[in-house]
Amino acid sequence: MRERQVVLFEAFECGGRWWLPDAPETVVGGSLKYSRDELSVRLDGTLGSVSVEQMGVLASDFRRFDRLHGVLDDGQKCTLFRAFVTAFTGSWMVCSGIYLVVGYHLEGLDQLRFDGVSASPSKLDEFLDRNVFAVQATDAVDQATLTYTKPERQVFAISSISARFEIDSTFRLKGDRNMAEAIAGSHFNIIPDSPQPLEWFQKTLWRLCDLLTLLTDEPCHACWIRVTPNGDPCDGPLLYTSSGPHRERDALRSSVLLFYFSQLADRLGPILEKWFSASDVLLSAIYLFRDAHRSADPSNRGRFLILSQALEAFSRATMPGAYMADGDYERVKNALVAAIPSEVGEDHRASLKNRIKYGNEHSLRKRLSGLLGSMGPQMVACVCASASDFTSGIVDTRHYFTHLTDELRPKALSGIPLAWACDKLQMLLRLLLLRWVGVDEQLIVARVTHHPRLAQYIYLGNRQRECIKTPTQNTN
Repeated sequence: MRERQVVLFEAFECGGRWWLPDAPETVVGGSLKYSRDELSVRLDGTLGSVSVEQMGVLASDFRRFDRLHGVLDDGQKCTLFRAFVTAFTGSWMVCSGIYLVVGYHLEGLDQLRFDGVSASPSKLDEFLDRNVFAVQATDAVDQATLTYTKPERQVFAISSISARFEIDSTFRLKGDRNMAEAIAGSHFNIIPDSPQPLEWFQKTLWRLCDLLTLLTDEPCHACWIRVTPNGDPCDGPLLYTSSGPHRERDALRSSVLLFYFSQLADRLGPILEKWFSASDVLLSAIYLFRDAHRSADPSNRGRFLILSQALEAFSRATMPGAYMADGDYERVKNALVAAIPSEVGEDHRASLKNRIKYGNEHSLRKRLSGLLGSMGPQMVACVCASASDFTSGIVDTRHYFTHLTDELRPKALSGIPLAWACDKLQMLLRLLLLRWVGVDEQLIVARVTHHPRLAQYIYLGNRQRECIKTPTQNTN
């Protein structure tokens, strides 16, 4: 592990010695195993006391250790946090963990604070699109000079989270005197005004990856993470298991990004500030959009419901959502509740009162029409061929999926039209989020309509059925 950088997507296995911090005299050998789906240590012995009754008996919960200390075969210290026993006998034990920090023996994670985190998201180098190497031939035919120019560090102060982000770069040589490889890469430094717990950095980093995913329209995740414990000038690699399925087809996506740094350089600071100032409701829309974007679920129905919910959350967070002023509706609500007939049962009465309570909120049709109406015609054309047909198709399909009645089924989209409706909802959310963070609408339209994959979606999508019209509608 000393010879290569520890990264989140590269599996490895290595030996070492392990012990509990409060019992350092009991040291057992073991093998550390890491992959994107597993972080565990198989110990050639047991740690902590295990009663005879516990062995071979189904337990109600896993045995847990706040942390394990270890030294790997190459001499590096490490700390496995939040470990829990997944298997054991009298002679061996398997402990799985949540986090592993290499290079340190650290105290409890709940009390631990970090001064900063460095991380390299995938697609960051492509997004920056910087040429840092120059090759110059010499007089000798078999010689050349390689020059590396370190890019200027970019610094952004984010007041909404009291931190600063830095876009920095590193350079290293790998190999020997006969063959060497020059490696340059970019990364983010996340430096809060005061030390923060690890969960704060993890949340901030993944929100940063979500923004990079939005700007590039490519799946972005952290390739490596290094943490700096409070007061320590050094840093160490951080490993953790990632949740959710991993799709190999992500690597086959187009190499043409939606936006590049050069196109957003003058506004990236405000974009970052806006992104990290999102309200909880807007964050829900962002996370739902991300989940639908990355979802491995082939169900169009599930994807449709996620995206329509994300759209409703975005509308709630960014646009007025009431038909009347709250004070005016309070009088209407009281009158409607008072008008409920006395013969209505208690359960039925409670259900009606709950519907009346939220009766002042805009319907999905009103929200969708308002969002499309806030966009210029060129941006609307990136989503659908007809705003009215698209709105009707989405609303009718959502109503059917919500109530599942025979009356609503004939107007609900299904099959290929439903799949295209999902893509159009995703396009709409993509455009709305880009505009919300501060990207100019004309620039958005220009980039989307010239992007090879998205332009094809627009061309083909606008030729698909957007709603199911009744015979009466077809004759008008």
